[in-house]
Amino acid sequence: LVELMGGKMEVRSIKGCGTSISVRIPADLVLKRKEDLLLVDSPTYVPPKRKLHVLIVEDNAVNQKVLSRHLTIEGHTCIIANNGREAVDILSPFFPPSSSSSSSSSSVSTTSTLTQPFDIIIMDIEMPVMNGLEATRRIKDMEANFIFKNEQKKICILGLSGNANQPQIEAGLKAGMVDFMTKPYKKENLFQKLQLYSS
Repeated sequence: LVELMGGKMEVRSIKGCGTSISVRIPADLVLKRKEDLLLVDSPTYVPPKRKLHVLIVEDNAVNQKVLSRHLTIEGHTCIIANNGREAVDILSPFFPPSSSSSSSSSSVSTTSTLTQPFDIIIMDIEMPVMNGLEATRRIKDMEANFIFKNEQKKICILGLSGNANQPQIEAGLKAGMVDFMTKPYKKENLFQKLQLYSS
């Protein structure tokens, strides 16, 4: 088997000491540097301009681990929601409804001191409990009803689907997504979109 792989095997034995067997098989070096792990067929590597806080909305445990690994290895932080309902629940405390209509209230609102919770949301489309389209619509409704201090930038939602077709992409954009990726995605494409929509 070693010879069929183009290798060589050496056996050395010394009486009273034991036997050593050495096997040498030629092989190409695959993992050379971190960039090779991160990018697919990329001639150049551009590190991220800044570290991002990302909300991953994905029901598949394997996809959760792969995507979070791609992000954390670049220094980004991420939180995982298992479906659209969890994502809405995570975000709702950051976008309380405006209390401007209730003039009789004497309590001091703290909403103006809240900061944007995530730089970007990566949203799967087909999930149980609440799908990505409905979750996107609800998040955008919360944003529309919330008064941002100093016109704070809205959160970009990046759609993700394993069988994205044109009607689904159009529905995602109409719901409030800024762009779409199809699984399996290239890591290079993911990082490019993160750079584009977080700048």
